[in-house]
Amino acid sequence: MAVLSQATRTILNGESVASTGYTYNTTASSGANHGWIDTKYNDILFQIGVATLNATSLTYRVEGRANSNSRAGEIVTASLNAVSTIDTFIEISERVGQVRVGHKINNTATPNNVYSRLVMTELH
Repeated sequence: MAVLSQATRTILNGESVASTGYTYNTTASSGANHGWIDTKYNDILFQIGVATLNATSLTYRVEGRANSNSRAGEIVTASLNAVSTIDTFIEISERVGQVRVGHKINNTATPNNVYSRLVMTELH
């Protein structure tokens, strides 16, 4: 298959996660309509790395929803308990109209510097 297009959406670029509730962008927005990214792509990878972790753990959740549906569904949730020397990739196999990624920590110890992004590829 040939690659028709590729797009990268940065969610966090070293910002500190400081909330025990899920936030969906660099301004720590937690609203039901915050952080959604349209996904017309065949292949989506989520990339995450933790440079500093003063909380005991950082949890991330990738959510999806159909374009016509305001209800979100969980695609994957996982926790990281240590600083990573190399980023982790997670393939998102579910085909949904929109995705977003939430991050939270289990206590309020800071800083917790996180790098995360979506890499989306359209194939022919």
